Amino acid sequence: LRVVNWSDTAHSAGARGGALLQLVDGTLLEYSQGGVVELCDAGPLLEACPWIAGVYDATIDATSITSRETGGDALHGHDGPSKCLVIGLSSRYRLYCGERLLSSASSSFEISLHHRFITHVTIGSQPQLRFLSLASLRDFDPLMGSDENMALDGYEPRNVERGARIVAIFPTKPMAIIQMPRGNLESISPRALVLPFVMMKIQEGDFLTALDIMRRQRVDMNLIVDLDPSHFLEKGGAERFI
Repeated sequence: LRVVNWSDTAHSAGARGGALLQLVDGTLLEYSQGGVVELCDAGPLLEACPWIAGVYDATIDATSITSRETGGDALHGHDGPSKCLVIGLSSRYRLYCGERLLSSASSSFEISLHHRFITHVTIGSQPQLRFLSLASLRDFDPLMGSDENMALDGYEPRNVERGARIVAIFPTKPMAIIQMPRGNLESISPRALVLPFVMMKIQEGDFLTALDIMRRQRVDMNLIVDLDPSHFLEKGGAERFI
């Protein structure tokens, strides 16, 4: 039996006071306020996993999280139906999302609510840091064809040293912390984190932060205009930029 808090407890009203439980056979249960225990909608894991993490409401986007942390209601529910996601890493290093096998050889994983990614490090002759968006996992439909589910292939991976493990992802920076086999910690800024983060800052009108990151990470400055030309040129984007 394993018990963990929901990763989005601070951002989802339904997750407050609740917890995720896993039985020895991989069955998932959801504990809520009042002592109610029921089967979790995320479904069972294919095998018991020593490391699990859950997102109570995967429909909340990064903009909502940011606005709540800067003065909004931090425990505001989503208007539409919520959808749970549960990620588990087994003792055989298999990474699952519910009943789906995401990777047959991963050493570690991390959920980043701010970047809306699940990040994991693969095991093999060419280990990589790989990224899967929460939206693609949330909207995955096993009855649809491969063309509709292409997003599950993930974003551009980043090669890492053999034996490396993901430790954390900064919520306010496009930066991941990797622990190397020797024990030292290194920070990296993969493209899969940098580009979505920069686009989010441009859409929020935070051009100073976006420009600073684009300059250091060598991102094409034309992205500021190309992301939404009509908004930048006709709806005040250029004035705010200046």
